[in-house]
Amino acid sequence: MPPAPFSFLPAHPARFTLGALLALALSAVAAGADGDAAAKAARVHLVSPRLSAYIAAKLPRYDPARAGGAARLPADAAHPGVMRLPDYIVREPRLPDETEILTEHGRDLAAMNKYLGPSDGLDRGYLNAITLGDLWRKIPVLKMIPFIPFGSVSQEARARALYDEAEMREKLDDRRDIESLAARAQKKSAKPAPAH
Repeated sequence: MPPAPFSFLPAHPARFTLGALLALALSAVAAGADGDAAAKAARVHLVSPRLSAYIAAKLPRYDPARAGGAARLPADAAHPGVMRLPDYIVREPRLPDETEILTEHGRDLAAMNKYLGPSDGLDRGYLNAITLGDLWRKIPVLKMIPFIPFGSVSQEARARALYDEAEMREKLDDRRDIESLAARAQKKSAKPAPAH
């Protein structure tokens, strides 16, 4: 006689369920005991309590009155309990900015993302996805000729031009600000002191 399907299941499902619950409870108790042993192992100190008390007795106690530097500075009037640190000057080279770190291709990609929008956007993704300049450069024989048909400009060149224009505008604004500050300083120094 062939074995019945699912013959590994017991004939009495209630006994099977009770046995499964008992096994689950025993495994949970065993896991809890393992957790207690792991917690006790974590609490083991490398230095005995007697030795740590001896070391702590020999170390000097912290006294804010004897501490140097920030403890002797006046407290901040706006925030009582906050001590002011001494002023200092950092004499380290500044971190390079994005334009100094990136390669030329990386700068072109950053400029295209900033000034022309994302690569799947309207300008770069649909309207100007393929330009005559790009096609001209992909043909091996034609890319050797330094001529681009119909004055077509690549996306990289457009982005570079916009980036250069923005940089020039920013430098001009900085120069105007410096000149206006110098003019104000000259006016203040040229005014005669009021006579009493």
